[in-house]
Formats: sequence, C-alpha cells, structure tokens
Amino acid sequence: MTRKTFILIVTIYGFLLAISMIFLSADAVKYFGGNPDNIQEVGLMQYLGIAHLGFNIIGLQMRKSTDSQLVKSYLLAVAVVTFGALAIALFNVFGRNLPIHATAYFDWGIWVILGLGALYFWNKEK
Repeated sequence: MTRKTFILIVTIYGFLLAISMIFLSADAVKYFGGNPDNIQEVGLMQYLGIAHLGFNIIGLQMRKSTDSQLVKSYLLAVAVVTFGALAIALFNVFGRNLPIHATAYFDWGIWVILGLGALYFWNKEK
C-alpha cells in the first residue's frame, strides 16, 4: 500500500464519521451514552463533526502532494489524533468508569490500526 492509498482510506473513514457526527448528531450522542435531548451535547457533536470534516479535507487535498514534509506532517497529526483519542477513551472508561459503548473495542482497534499505519507511513522514506 502506498502513502496516497493509506491517506485516502483514512480520509474516507474520516468523512463517514464526520457526516454521521454532523447529520446524525443526536444518534451519535446517544451511541456514546449521552443524552440526545441535550442540545449542548448535540451541538458539541456537530462542532466536532465539522472539525473532523475540515481535518479530512486537508488530508484529501494534500494526499497527492509531492512535498514529503507536508505529507509527513499530516501523517504525524493523524497519529497524534488517533492515539490521543484512544488514550482519552481508555482513561474515561477505565479511570473514570464511564459506560463503555457496544462497539468500543472494535472502534479502538480501528484507531490503533490507523495510528500505527500513520506512524509507519510517517517513518517510511518516500
């Protein structure tokens, strides 16, 4: 797999998440154990969806870049975001005893794969 293909896979996954966070925000809040009737939680989910959408637009735009430093910077950001999100999720579930959602281990597995892939392609010489 090439860097370009990996980044395309990451951005497609990211777009799917962002779209669900923006347009199905109440369902996303409920999925993660929140109250879908709380407009603050729904609004925060929508904000995070927009931020996620923007991050993935950057990835889609620069994936064909010939500037290796730019691509490596994006890949490092992907690794920081995925491992950071994983660390916070694990802390919240096991440190703060927040309820775990039904597919948490599956989701976390995807995050580990994406994070490790980002580090691999970040470290790989072009």
